[in-house]
Amino acid sequence: MAESLTRGHKKRARTLEELLEAATRVFSRKEAILTTFMEIADEARVASGTVHNYFKSKEELIEAAAVKLVDRINGPAWRDCERIEDPAARLATIVKSTFQLMADDPDWGAAVLRLVDATHRTTEKLTNLIPDLLAEGRRSGRMTFRDPAAALNVVAGSILAGMRSVHAGAAPGPLGEHLTEHVLLALGLKARDALRIAQDTRAAGATVDARPASRKGR
Repeated sequence: MAESLTRGHKKRARTLEELLEAATRVFSRKEAILTTFMEIADEARVASGTVHNYFKSKEELIEAAAVKLVDRINGPAWRDCERIEDPAARLATIVKSTFQLMADDPDWGAAVLRLVDATHRTTEKLTNLIPDLLAEGRRSGRMTFRDPAAALNVVAGSILAGMRSVHAGAAPGPLGEHLTEHVLLALGLKARDALRIAQDTRAAGATVDARPASRKGR
């Protein structure tokens, strides 16, 4: 009996994963709020009732997909940050990691942007590592901004605006580096220090060409 339950749980978890992956693919092509359960089911190649078995509403599905998508950046970024003492350098790693992933997987970026428009949870998850870094940077004197809420808006807004530029094909090559430098300047770092951290190749995505793969080399 126990073995049968274990198999059942594994199958349910596998189906849930497949549904979220299907939702991510659909959201990369279409606005989340306009997507139907039938479209998700067709993408996952399951009956429409299967989606209803796992999600009570489209809003619940959207939030679950948002968490899954953002965890792709937060997990690796946090592991990278654990090796770095300087809060400014850790923040740079998060920013550049985001653009590295967007360059490597444009569909991920497209889906995240559509989910940002669909639910505030996406932005909350995307930026949930940043407030603590800002607080630490301010306490240590590394960052000299006055208003924590405004500082968070500067960082989050810069990341999202940069992602939209990449998605639209309007971003310069090393966007992660350039945007990181200007974010650090806005937080009060000296120009030379901001440039050094932004150009540090040990941080993820330091020199990444942020243009979508289809546009590189043109």
